[in-house]
Amino acid sequence: GVIDRIILNSLSPHSGDPIYEAIKDAKLKSSVILTHSTKYLLSSNKDPIIDELVPKAEAAGIENILIDTAVLDIPTLGISAKAIDRVKDKYGYPCGCGAHNALASWKRLKEKYTEDAQTMVKGVINALPTAIGADFVLFGPLKGAKQYYPAVAMIDAAYSQLMMEKRIRPERSHPRFKIG
Repeated sequence: GVIDRIILNSLSPHSGDPIYEAIKDAKLKSSVILTHSTKYLLSSNKDPIIDELVPKAEAAGIENILIDTAVLDIPTLGISAKAIDRVKDKYGYPCGCGAHNALASWKRLKEKYTEDAQTMVKGVINALPTAIGADFVLFGPLKGAKQYYPAVAMIDAAYSQLMMEKRIRPERSHPRFKIG
């Protein structure tokens, strides 16, 4: 049913017991875990948050966990991107971030740059996590998809040749076969 297609965005250190109870009651199976905390700001110290929240999520019935390495602004985009690979290697969960949050904090983007430059920047910012190895990119609002998808698809298509070198053929639904 519908509940199997819902992904809660997100559980964080600020999520209280009522949230976990609601997850249990709704029989929700999928959630993003947001690794944002003022206590743990470095790319290397996301572990305490993950170690705390994963058991709570699992106890509430969450089976499918995605890790969001937390982007607040341009500087934290770099930290978040760097954390992705390490978190994936250590925990094995799909990992990504909401890179678009970096744009929200860039107040002078519209006044300093042309519309074409703004479009390019939006594509680059959202493709960066994919280039680092992210399994997903959270973005919004939905109307931005036309700017973000081509950039992210191009990164996936470029990396698909590395898969081919390992004798792994991408599926027909892979961006490699859709961008041309």
